[in-house]
Amino acid sequence: MSLLDKKLKEFKLAREIVDVYRDRVSEESLTGVIQGISDEFLYMSLITEEGEKNGISIFHIDDVTRVSMGGNTRAAIKALGAHAQTRLASPTIDLSSLEAVIESVQNTFGYVNLIAEFLEDNISFIGEVAEQDSEWLLLRYYGTMSTLEKAGMLLDKAEISRIDAGSKYEESISYLATHGVGKKTP
Repeated sequence: MSLLDKKLKEFKLAREIVDVYRDRVSEESLTGVIQGISDEFLYMSLITEEGEKNGISIFHIDDVTRVSMGGNTRAAIKALGAHAQTRLASPTIDLSSLEAVIESVQNTFGYVNLIAEFLEDNISFIGEVAEQDSEWLLLRYYGTMSTLEKAGMLLDKAEISRIDAGSKYEESISYLATHGVGKKTP
């Protein structure tokens, strides 16, 4: 067991708030509590700087370049979360394969947010997976707040660097798309 695996498991058991960095993939760190670890994936419940829940994120453990723990910022986030009685999202997610992660997140939330940071920094596609095989998936995506477009897309699964769900933005987009707001594109 690597030092990273050992410490991530300790942080999970202690429910410690950590910042996880994936410097080769994104400039953005992910702040939250570790909920699950597998040989391939790390699963976190995310939390904002104000101590509010911010959905979940699952990503490749090999993308992790550093993890920060302790310190005043994370202590403040923990205190604000306790004050607000924040309950982090922590559904059971199958981390056995990318296909299982996608299916599990979609079954739990009714949609997925597939983030393809290798294609473009922070490009994401929120929607429902209609079909998938080991290499590709067919996504019925919802578009953005400004477009509210509903369309289909084939996406190479090798481009997916993160799977998220449960944030306020994602929930809003899903609500609008599933309640008839926006127009279907042929």
